Amino acid sequence: RGPGRGEWRLLRPHALCGVHAAQMAFQVLGACLFAAGSLAYAYFTAWVLLLPMWAPEDAPWLHSAFPPRRWALVVPGLGLCTLIAGLSCFVGLILSGAWRPR
Repeated sequence: RGPGRGEWRLLRPHALCGVHAAQMAFQVLGACLFAAGSLAYAYFTAWVLLLPMWAPEDAPWLHSAFPPRRWALVVPGLGLCTLIAGLSCFVGLILSGAWRPR
């Protein structure tokens, strides 16, 4: 009688090294993406909500850390338009039958 399912892993720990390494890589990638998204959210929140509280004369160092306020609306607007265009193209390809999953 051979070893059970759990015992086999104990006998051959190197058998799952590739799977474990891939899982760890995805966890590190996810943590990096989460950190980047959190920093971008904090920067944008400070830009939009905190910057108007101080005049440029009171905190010139703060105002020099951010682009002009106009871009606080332009950048998310362009992102939203890009997202809607991409989704529209994807749905159009699916409905036309030009793109078929394997």
